Amino acid sequence: MGRFVVITHTYNEARILPFFLRHYLALGAERIVIFVDKDTTDASREIVESFKPLAEWRRSPVLTQCDDLMFCEWASVEYKRWRGKTEWVLWPDADEFICHRDFKAALDAHRSLGHTLIRPATGWQMYHPEFPADDGNLLTTIVRRGFREDTLGKPVIVNPAIDIQWAAGKHTASLEPVNDPSMSFLHFRRLGLAYHLERNHNNWARVNQKNRNVNHGWQTNPIYDDQQREEFAERLENAVEVPL
Repeated sequence: MGRFVVITHTYNEARILPFFLRHYLALGAERIVIFVDKDTTDASREIVESFKPLAEWRRSPVLTQCDDLMFCEWASVEYKRWRGKTEWVLWPDADEFICHRDFKAALDAHRSLGHTLIRPATGWQMYHPEFPADDGNLLTTIVRRGFREDTLGKPVIVNPAIDIQWAAGKHTASLEPVNDPSMSFLHFRRLGLAYHLERNHNNWARVNQKNRNVNHGWQTNPIYDDQQREEFAERLENAVEVPL
């Protein structure tokens, strides 16, 4: 039991996709669906196809810009396509890894209690000096240090039979989730300063005015680069070992 599929959406995420795919397949995913932005220029599609038949790529219908408002409306409908096909849908971002020692058993326990929307309550922002070249497991062999930030947890584990509406960033939803502190939610945005700033710049260039007007994506604005450099150096030095 504990059947689940994973969905994510990407724009030029070829570097982290192999780690993402390996992680969720090891966690027990029946299938991983990667929606690739039509403007993607890297090898994301080829990487996903190399994991067939357990992974598949699809062209994203909404990700022509960083429009988080439009994305959440689309995501709040798209997950329902899995009704009657699996027990759970996971929808993390490509740099967000859900961790648990016995994940499928945990899903079964939630299902037996009638829970339909789960939020991994223990969040971590992970730090590493540079993007790892190793092709192994990102968690167990390479990056194990970070800072606990429980606000990173998101209600991204959903029973596809229910109706929910995610809000911006999928940090909240129209239904109150069950918080599970035994599940860790690891955010791998800061795998080296150069990687972090490059992603910020790419994203900011694609954030449309509608989203900028409501302050979505503000932290990716290059005017904050010096602040990001200082924070990265300080946090890298003071990061702690993440218990997994």
